[in-house]
Amino acid sequence: MLLSINQNDLVLMLRHIEEKTGRSQSGTRLAPRQAQIDSGTGLSTDSDLVSVIDALGYQPDTFSIPNYVDHLRHALNREIDLVAIPFSESLSGAYVHAHEQDFIFYNMGKHPLIQNHTVVHESAHIVLKHQGYRVRGANLPDELAALLKNMVGHCRTRNAIGVEEQEAEQFANLLLSRIRQHSFRRYLVKTTNTNLFPPFDQL
Repeated sequence: MLLSINQNDLVLMLRHIEEKTGRSQSGTRLAPRQAQIDSGTGLSTDSDLVSVIDALGYQPDTFSIPNYVDHLRHALNREIDLVAIPFSESLSGAYVHAHEQDFIFYNMGKHPLIQNHTVVHESAHIVLKHQGYRVRGANLPDELAALLKNMVGHCRTRNAIGVEEQEAEQFANLLLSRIRQHSFRRYLVKTTNTNLFPPFDQL
């Protein structure tokens, strides 16, 4: 499968990686890993993914994107760079692995709820050790086009398809649902003895 990325979006990612690592992008790969959950057996079940989420040991009541990514750094012993990029409207985010470092890119112009979902979705490719897809860019200069020969990756767009994208979406939905449930429980505990009718108590 080929994954098409807008030229400007791709260049923004590659430039950041080169600046961050101080190396040529020729060593850049997008999400190239042996799959932990074998995609050849089909889409993982919710039960499979819940077990993976449980194993991460993340406490949902502490959720924020910086806190979650920092937890992954320690839990997975990986260098993960969280990067806000002015992507085109069609691209919500991407995961890139380069020079022994992971990069999670997200669109700084999207709504915070979409940004949260995107970051958790892209993190799933790291957690689930997805192999990724071959990448191509439209109308790239020769020096950039040459970098794509051995690149595979993951980008979150409206029309993203494939087992790995579906698994990442399942993972994000399950984890964020757990986070929302904990948030609601905290609200219920906080309001148990609170007067919600006039005169209102201060929450």
